[in-house]
Amino acid sequence: MSSDQLSGGLKPLLTNQRDAIFIATGSESRHPDTLQHYLDQVRSSLDIDGIDAFFAEYLSPQENPDEVETMLFQLQQWKTEGWMRYVGASTHNREIALQLIEQGGWDVLMLRYNMAHRKAEEDVLPVAQAKGIPVVAFTCTRWGSLLKGHPQWHEPAPTAAECYRYALHHPAVQVALTAPATLRQLQDNLFALNAPPLEIAEVEHWQTYGDLV
Repeated sequence: MSSDQLSGGLKPLLTNQRDAIFIATGSESRHPDTLQHYLDQVRSSLDIDGIDAFFAEYLSPQENPDEVETMLFQLQQWKTEGWMRYVGASTHNREIALQLIEQGGWDVLMLRYNMAHRKAEEDVLPVAQAKGIPVVAFTCTRWGSLLKGHPQWHEPAPTAAECYRYALHHPAVQVALTAPATLRQLQDNLFALNAPPLEIAEVEHWQTYGDLV
């Protein structure tokens, strides 16, 4: 689905259901002028005054700290002006995630987390939970590879919904990103929202599988 198709589908829904829809977007740019142009474009295309969350995407060890600080200051200014409700950051790097939490000014953290990538359970997730910063998990299916099984795993591979249930089982994780390609996949993935929490045995089961992958 293109961004134009997404905007076209959302716009009429927002007319009567704005309070029921959470609009989040983001950019890899670190430059205020580029970010402002993008935000203006999103707000205009959806005909809304502000979005719910904006993410500085894919912060990496190669970042210029001064650029990131300037960007955060600008995002916080726009938050004060009502352009956005929450300022977020996304990263694959756990050390950076911890730095962002300690830095302050970030309302929400998007982090790679799945059955095979679990080291965040040891450091980032407990700190985020203690600081009250909600975590959005992404790559919950490890780019689909968790759904394919493993030569040494002789039981059924997890479904996408089970991957999302695993990501959501940690109390620090409030959202698990999903990208269904069909209506059936969307329906299957939404099962994770109504399914009961994973039992300890289920968690250990999928951790064993994740270790193999």
